[in-house]
Amino acid sequence: MAERNLLLHYFPKVASRPDLEAIAERIGQRAPEIHVEVLATTQPHPVTMVRATSRPTLSVEFNRAKYFRLLRGRALRQWYKSPKSKQYRVLGEAVLPVPKWAKITPDLKLDPAEWGDYVIEKPDRGTTGNDVSIVPTNEIRYRPPKDMEKGHSGRVAGMLVQRLVYTGERPVSHRVATLFGTPIIALRYEGGGSRLFADGGGGARIPTDAPAISIAEGSRITTFHDEEILALARKIHAAFPDVPVLGTDIIRNPDDGSLWILEVNPDGNSWPLGSEYGLLMMERDGVDLYGQFNGLDLAADVLIDRCRSSAV
Repeated sequence: MAERNLLLHYFPKVASRPDLEAIAERIGQRAPEIHVEVLATTQPHPVTMVRATSRPTLSVEFNRAKYFRLLRGRALRQWYKSPKSKQYRVLGEAVLPVPKWAKITPDLKLDPAEWGDYVIEKPDRGTTGNDVSIVPTNEIRYRPPKDMEKGHSGRVAGMLVQRLVYTGERPVSHRVATLFGTPIIALRYEGGGSRLFADGGGGARIPTDAPAISIAEGSRITTFHDEEILALARKIHAAFPDVPVLGTDIIRNPDDGSLWILEVNPDGNSWPLGSEYGLLMMERDGVDLYGQFNGLDLAADVLIDRCRSSAV
């Protein structure tokens, strides 16, 4: 006899219904007291909403459930359209390593002695690395969002500046997708093509015209298992305890081994298994997203624990 409801919300292009149904089947086998329903975010599901009032319920978003409103239970939601500045403040309060950053405002003045000769300029809200660039520190200038070209990500919420962290001649980053703090996949991205940094003489590193992000076209993608990076990903998710899925981007400075957090991507587009991008990666790059951590089984165990502790 079911004692709790677990509702899993997904957007068809970003998560796979068959995968979530496979997770639901595993939950049913291991925790028969939990009744699981898999719900597309593209419709409201009024019958389920009413039926869920019969017992304690936990609603978990893999993607934003735009139309769904619980009458009973607890909803754990993605941070839809969350600015990076908000995420950085949460990470700062948790004393986690984020490169120095600032909102670009009309009165912002940057000292190269404090920021370095080059910085990263990025949108406060943006996706897939659009409009991210390396800029000489003394050339950072405020532009009103309305004056930016059509389609520029900075038109939505303005721009940020962030201290540039060297990751090698080519940009390298590590993406860890976590479900309530448990790593589900861990990928290493290394930028392809020409070198990002050239030798400027005397130990100086001068940025080239190569892409500033490791996920640009031509990047090399592999799975990895680095316990220090995975441990940091778990700590990061602990700062966002009620956000179901994070896609955290972590970089390492090869000079001193230090780790730095670039993004946490809490908006609901980071679930890796069965997504269009995930399937493309497996075919194109030969990475095993399902087998790396036995992701479907692991997700089932995580959701069982969370439902038992949080359904109300």
